[in-house]
Amino acid sequence: MTGATGGVGKRVVQLLRNKGLRVRALARNELKALAFLSGGQKPDPSSGLEVVVADIKDASTLKPALFK
Repeated sequence: MTGATGGVGKRVVQLLRNKGLRVRALARNELKALAFLSGGQKPDPSSGLEVVVADIKDASTLKPALFK
């Protein structure tokens, strides 16, 4: 999901996780994303949240593995 560290994005992440869905959050700044989405800690793999560092404006950061 892009935009996960914005106000609306954070709420969407919460709603998806509350429904038991896995969320892969794309963020330019990992520390900001972790602070905003998981209390500053790396999420446990079983939590359903994954933070991936990339920038949609920089194609070189968008690795094929992001889309699996």
